[in-house]
Amino acid sequence: MTGSATERLLAAAGAVLGEEEFRVSGDPESVESPGSRALARTAHREAKRQRNIERILELALAGPTETESELPLRPDWMDLFFRLAQDVGEAEAQAFWARVLAKETSAPGFYSRRSLVALSQMDEWELAGFSEYCAFVFAFESGWRFLFDESLTRQEMWSYVRGNDLTQHFIGIGLLAPEPGVLSGSSRGLRVNYFDRVYEIAATEAENPGAVGYRKFSPTGQQLAAAVRVKPFNGYARNLIKRVREECGVALEAVEVQPS
Repeated sequence: MTGSATERLLAAAGAVLGEEEFRVSGDPESVESPGSRALARTAHREAKRQRNIERILELALAGPTETESELPLRPDWMDLFFRLAQDVGEAEAQAFWARVLAKETSAPGFYSRRSLVALSQMDEWELAGFSEYCAFVFAFESGWRFLFDESLTRQEMWSYVRGNDLTQHFIGIGLLAPEPGVLSGSSRGLRVNYFDRVYEIAATEAENPGAVGYRKFSPTGQQLAAAVRVKPFNGYARNLIKRVREECGVALEAVEVQPS
């Protein structure tokens, strides 16, 4: 290991472990025993974890409130949440965890423990990519999210964002269903939503109704997507629906929905 690499490693270890200049066991310049350094490291780690937890709680309390359930919060779920969230120190990730906590508080039982574990295993770039990805999803009337066929979605998505298509990656880590589905043009009257816009499958002049592929979110992906906050791209929806009609023969017409 070169000197510069050694310096970077020791500096990074010191930042994480709470020492201005981290020293390995047996370093002649070290004046403290390994035991005392272990105590200092543990105190530093726990103080950092406490700050993380308090920040996530602050963000959850400061967020918008939803209709609250009278059901109690699950102690085992809360215990797992804080055990996993205590090591989340990046600001955007903390905000995501806070929204999960706020949603679970208003609707106890919404998030499974499996989803918490999946969230804890996501790197920052995966969390950012998933949040960006959710700006391009539609939903059935049930609220279950899906994306139209990747070959259509990808081209329209790249008009708004540039980067790698993460569909296969999200399938691999369990956020998207492994098997696609098919939406048939014969399902007249079926409605799908793009944020607050509603579309309905309508009749076409084609002799045979068309079909378009789609991929649903997995249960874990569906739950985590509820914590995403993104703005819609209405031009994306219009262009995609136009292509679905022209290339797949499935007509989706906008429906005027009266405000409740």
